[in-house]
This record gives sequence, C-alpha cells and structure tokens, in this order.
Amino acid sequence: MTPTLPVAICLILGTAFLSAQDPAAPPPPAAPLLVRPDPATPPPAIERPLAGETQPAPARTPVPPPVSIEIPSENSLTSETRRVGDHTLTIEQVAPVDLPPPPIPVAAPPPDPAKAAAFRSRLATLPKRRNIIISTTVYDHRATLVRWSGGSPARAFEAWSNVDFSFLRSLGSIRLGGDELHFLYLGFGRVDTEKTAAFFARRGRLWLKPAIPELPATPETDPAFIVVKGDPTPAELAGLTALHSLYKAEHVRLKTANEFICRINAQRAAELAANPHPPQDLIIKHWNTTGQVTLPATPQPDAANKEGEAR
Repeated sequence: MTPTLPVAICLILGTAFLSAQDPAAPPPPAAPLLVRPDPATPPPAIERPLAGETQPAPARTPVPPPVSIEIPSENSLTSETRRVGDHTLTIEQVAPVDLPPPPIPVAAPPPDPAKAAAFRSRLATLPKRRNIIISTTVYDHRATLVRWSGGSPARAFEAWSNVDFSFLRSLGSIRLGGDELHFLYLGFGRVDTEKTAAFFARRGRLWLKPAIPELPATPETDPAFIVVKGDPTPAELAGLTALHSLYKAEHVRLKTANEFICRINAQRAAELAANPHPPQDLIIKHWNTTGQVTLPATPQPDAANKEGEAR
C-alpha cells in the first residue's frame, strides 16, 4: 500500500535527520605532491671545476720535515709486543730524552689599515653563504631517498627523488642567483636491493625493499621528488629543489665527473691489488711527561712475599 503524503514526508525527514547524525567519513589521504623545479627560475651555477675537468694545480706550501728524535735502546724501561693482523705493535716505555727547543715564532707584521679596509670592503661584496646538508641513499641507481632537517629534530624530512645522487658527489658549492653561495655537504650511500636481500636470506632473515613511489622515468629532462615525511616550507625545500634544477641543466657534466671518479678509484684499487703495501711493524715509544721516571727496583724477598700474600 502506498504511504500517504504525511507519512512519506515524515520518512524523508527522519532519514535526513539520521544522516545528519552520522559522523562524516574521513577524507581520502592526499596524493603525494610531486615537486619539480620551476622552469622560470634560472638553474644554479657550478662554482668550481668538477672532477676530471681542467683546473690549475693548487700551489703547494712547503712543509718542513718532521723533527726526528733518536732514542737509544738502553733508554728502554719496559717493552710489550703484540701481533696485530699482519704486523706487530711494540709499545716501549723509555727514559726521558732531551727534546729540541721549539721554533721561535715569527713576529706578526704590524696591521696595515689600507689592507684591512680593502678586506672589509671585499667581504661586504661576497655572496651570502649557506649550507645544504643532506643524507642520501641511492637504490639500484633508480631512485634516491633524501633526508634533511629544517634546523631541529622536530623538523626532519624525507623525500624520494628520481635523480641518482651519486652524480652529485663531486659538487662542492653552487651559486644561486648570483648573490647566494651554497656549500653542499652530501652524505652518500648506495644499496643494491637484490644483493642486500640475498645477504639477509643467507642468514635466515627477511629484508624488505622500501616502497618507492612512482616517479618520472627521465630525470635528465624531468627531475622531480616526492616528500614522504614532514611538511617542509618553501625555504626548507629550496636547497633540494636547486639541486634538481642543477641536475637538469648540468647532468652531462655531472655524469662525466662521476665516471672520472669511478675510473680513478678502479685504477687505484687495481694498482694496490697488484702492488700491495708490505706490512710494517710499528714501534711506539713513550715516557712520563713530567720528565721524572722511577726505574723499577728489584723487589726484596720480604716485599715479594707480602705482595704475594696481598694477592
């Protein structure tokens, strides 16, 4: 039977009232934000030549040879030798020896007001100096987990990037906008997920590969990152964004420098394997810094007996 009009109105109003009492469903989680460098902002400039690029050899300051002290063998009071790997380590306590007098310090020249004023003037024109301090772990040369901080433990952030940060190892400093010089302090690690999983499997343990979000497949033309921990401000994202902008503009140079580093390291490892350094036995001699050393006395029988009873 069809309900009358008043009954139908009551049913509609009751349903609306009950719906209003139901708690609102939680909103779906926001999709991770993919951050790309602003194409309208000029990329940073690499401040110094990269590894393998032509650069003038630094001037070497002559270093005086170390002072050599001859300690005769009769000065030895005690000696203990231990085997450490492929060599021995001998620690000897010796009687004090006469040390050469310390060098006479060179008197500083009197201050030059003109040079001081020129230095202050040049200092005022130098760019602002800031630091970019990040820790990175590259997974399979495909993605990099970047960790950094906003200045306090409560401001800790993490992001996944499609840039292989091993190509940024040779960077020392970059210039932003001509008036800011950023020094890069890069903690670097690398993980081969298959080898790592096999390593743990051989020990009966399970290693889970991290969940890497979907990232653009062409970092050379579309470098980007996704923040997965924390809520950084634009200022706290500026350093990471600048590095991605730099990679897009200079990835050829950065890759060439990284190849040079890998090649040099491989050559040095091969040379060391072919011509290993022979192990050298080490001898460390020390004495009382007060210059007063009491020679060990021969224990008397009574003293020896008392010492044995005390033990």
